[in-house]
Amino acid sequence: MSDDYSIITFNSTHHAIASEQRLQAAGMSVRIIPVPTQVTADCGLALRFSPDDTAAVRAMMKDVPGTAFYSVHCEGRKKTVVPIP
Repeated sequence: MSDDYSIITFNSTHHAIASEQRLQAAGMSVRIIPVPTQVTADCGLALRFSPDDTAAVRAMMKDVPGTAFYSVHCEGRKKTVVPIP
Protein backbone atom coordinates (compact mmCIF):
# COMPACT_ATOMS: atom_id res chain seq x y z
CA MET A 1 0.00 0.00 0.00
CA SER A 2 1.14 3.49 -0.78
CA ASP A 3 1.54 6.47 1.53
CA ASP A 4 -1.95 7.61 0.53
CA TYR A 5 -4.81 5.44 1.67
CA SER A 6 -8.39 5.55 2.89
CA ILE A 7 -9.88 4.32 6.15
CA ILE A 8 -13.30 3.56 7.52
CA THR A 9 -13.91 3.87 11.26
CA PHE A 10 -16.56 2.10 13.31
CA ASN A 11 -18.41 2.61 16.57
CA SER A 12 -17.88 -1.01 17.66
CA THR A 13 -15.12 -3.59 17.46
CA HIS A 14 -17.67 -6.16 16.29
CA HIS A 15 -18.56 -4.03 13.24
CA ALA A 16 -14.87 -3.52 12.42
CA ILE A 17 -14.02 -7.25 12.49
CA ALA A 18 -17.20 -8.32 10.70
CA SER A 19 -16.62 -5.68 8.02
CA GLU A 20 -13.03 -6.81 7.48
CA GLN A 21 -14.22 -10.39 6.94
CA ARG A 22 -17.05 -9.27 4.66
CA LEU A 23 -14.79 -7.11 2.46
CA GLN A 24 -12.04 -9.74 2.27
CA ALA A 25 -14.61 -12.38 1.29
CA ALA A 26 -15.59 -10.06 -1.57
CA GLY A 27 -11.96 -10.02 -2.73
CA MET A 28 -11.04 -6.57 -1.43
CA SER A 29 -7.64 -5.82 0.06
CA VAL A 30 -8.31 -4.38 3.54
CA ARG A 31 -6.65 -4.65 6.92
CA ILE A 32 -7.44 -3.57 10.44
CA ILE A 33 -5.30 -0.77 11.84
CA PRO A 34 -5.49 1.45 14.93
CA VAL A 35 -7.45 4.64 14.31
CA PRO A 36 -5.03 7.52 13.58
CA THR A 37 -4.69 9.96 16.47
CA GLN A 38 -6.19 12.72 14.30
CA VAL A 39 -9.54 10.87 14.32
CA THR A 40 -11.83 10.00 17.21
CA ALA A 41 -13.68 6.68 16.92
CA ASP A 42 -15.50 4.71 19.56
CA CYS A 43 -13.79 1.36 19.11
CA GLY A 44 -10.25 2.48 18.18
CA LEU A 45 -10.11 0.26 15.07
CA ALA A 46 -10.25 1.22 11.42
CA LEU A 47 -10.02 -0.61 8.10
CA ARG A 48 -7.31 0.57 5.73
CA PHE A 49 -7.84 0.24 1.99
CA SER A 50 -6.83 1.74 -1.35
CA PRO A 51 -8.40 5.09 -2.27
CA ASP A 52 -9.40 3.47 -5.59
CA ASP A 53 -11.73 1.14 -3.65
CA THR A 54 -13.57 3.88 -1.73
CA ALA A 55 -16.78 3.72 -3.78
CA ALA A 56 -16.93 -0.08 -3.57
CA VAL A 57 -16.22 -0.14 0.19
CA ARG A 58 -18.80 2.59 0.78
CA ALA A 59 -21.41 0.62 -1.18
CA MET A 60 -20.72 -2.57 0.80
CA MET A 61 -20.74 -0.76 4.15
CA LYS A 62 -23.91 1.31 3.63
CA ASP A 63 -25.87 -0.90 6.05
CA VAL A 64 -23.24 -0.78 8.84
CA PRO A 65 -24.15 1.88 11.43
CA GLY A 66 -21.67 4.33 12.93
CA THR A 67 -19.13 4.38 10.12
CA ALA A 68 -17.05 7.31 8.85
CA PHE A 69 -14.66 7.49 5.88
CA TYR A 70 -11.35 9.37 5.78
CA SER A 71 -8.56 10.01 3.30
CA VAL A 72 -5.05 9.74 4.77
CA HIS A 73 -1.98 11.35 3.22
CA CYS A 74 1.45 10.65 4.69
CA GLU A 75 4.46 12.81 3.94
CA GLY A 76 7.46 11.75 5.98
CA ARG A 77 6.30 11.65 9.59
CA LYS A 78 3.40 14.03 8.95
CA LYS A 79 -0.03 12.43 8.50
CA THR A 80 -2.99 14.44 7.17
CA VAL A 81 -6.45 12.96 7.70
CA VAL A 82 -9.45 14.45 5.90
CA PRO A 83 -13.08 13.26 6.16
CA ILE A 84 -14.60 11.93 2.94
CA PRO A 85 -18.15 13.30 2.61
